[in-house]
Amino acid sequence: MVRINDFNENTTSYELFFFLYVKLIKKEITAFDQIVSLTEKIPQSNTKEHALKNAFYLLRRLNWGFFNQLSPDEYPKLWKKLAIPNQQYPFAADLKRNMTITNIYISFIDIHGYTAFCFNSGINTSRLQKLDDFIDKNITRMARENNVICKRARGDEIILAGSSALDVVETTVQIADYFARKNIIKNAKIIKSRGSRPAFLPDMTISAGIAGGKKYTPLIITSDGDLSGTVVNTAARLQAQANKISKNTNRILVSNHVAGNFIAEATINKDPLLTEHLIDFFNAGHVGFKGVNLTIFEIIIDDKEKYRMKYQGIMIDLIDSLRKKLWNEKVFSSLIELICDACNRSPLFSLKLPENTGNILSFNNISVIKLARDSLDLFMHNHYEEAVSKLSEVTTLLKNIPGIDYFVVVYSENVYASYRQIIDKYSTGIKELIVKHTEEYFTKEEKEKMDSMKSQSVLLERIQERIYGKIPKEKKKIVWTSIVNHEKKDLDFKIYFGK
Repeated sequence: MVRINDFNENTTSYELFFFLYVKLIKKEITAFDQIVSLTEKIPQSNTKEHALKNAFYLLRRLNWGFFNQLSPDEYPKLWKKLAIPNQQYPFAADLKRNMTITNIYISFIDIHGYTAFCFNSGINTSRLQKLDDFIDKNITRMARENNVICKRARGDEIILAGSSALDVVETTVQIADYFARKNIIKNAKIIKSRGSRPAFLPDMTISAGIAGGKKYTPLIITSDGDLSGTVVNTAARLQAQANKISKNTNRILVSNHVAGNFIAEATINKDPLLTEHLIDFFNAGHVGFKGVNLTIFEIIIDDKEKYRMKYQGIMIDLIDSLRKKLWNEKVFSSLIELICDACNRSPLFSLKLPENTGNILSFNNISVIKLARDSLDLFMHNHYEEAVSKLSEVTTLLKNIPGIDYFVVVYSENVYASYRQIIDKYSTGIKELIVKHTEEYFTKEEKEKMDSMKSQSVLLERIQERIYGKIPKEKKKIVWTSIVNHEKKDLDFKIYFGK
């Protein structure tokens, strides 16, 4: 066949398929609807249906990119969401290219230890081949069993796509367990699936970001079948941040929609991950990055880190105080309570800082807690400048504690930065108050003497400190409240995740 009109009753299925094959390879045809239109004058027969079925399989492999394995038999859930079935030929469909869809979830996964394994394997290509076969076959099979499509982006990167939060989260958690030398999740299904894990594989961890499930989320499938859109970008950003938090432990960050939908789906399906408390969701609050704002959760899968859930309520209390802009007092006290509880529950540490770091050279769990409580005590007695200064010291120590909760450090840094902004204005307000009270607390002779000593800054500062000590704490509180109420309008607190 050279032209479609060359088809006759003697034309074989192979000849018709080869005719379509040439057009598919040349990209003259990129959609099944085009095949239907091109062959509409050919009478229905087994010959035509057989040729069109093979043509569709080839079209899917050539043009559906990430979803080139999508089929109604192997991925029924995704097929309903992403395919536009052909009414005349139920075995075929066209892929939705531009869509606004709720129930699509994307997981970006980075494997830690892959590069080191490749380097250590040296010229032993068989070990490298076995690892790649393991990822390409076993991980893909495991994902397919959960109705999730799995693709390798680069050597150590995996992308998952599914129509259910439960499916994608469960697959991501399974992958983390697969790469660990010892079983992490005590679940029969996951333990059974570990049977295919190569014995030579070292202990590996993952960082992952999962997004999706938000109403009217745009997902773009390009002409080459690549993924684009907000849900893809968000998952990639969350994975990058999870990677930043830790390169040697499992970190899985998800959007609030993923967490909420997973819990709803797992409750209905009585999934063991939820019902047996095999994983926990740690609310890390509201974050922003590159034009995207959302509340994120960290999925905790390691039993050694589940102590963090003990202070989840305090974290939520701090997040709520920040949302309500309770900077007068509640934000500070909530942060100190979070720091103290985190240090109290963290594994014991005893550390030393370099001599040029500051006044504190050695510290442990107890000393950090004491320093934090001293800061709060100063704050509650209206010594705001000294309190914020001590909070700065606490934050410095937190950043030097190995394994401390990343989000405790981040909130400490960001809250301190905001209070530093308030303190600058507060100091100006207090100086104005000192000037107003000079006449009240000084005799005429003392005032004249003070005026004559203005050029002597050290003596002047001592005098001002004397006046500051005489100012009633109620008046300091008034100045503080006034400054906070004015400044909090501009304190739109948000944790920012850079690129």
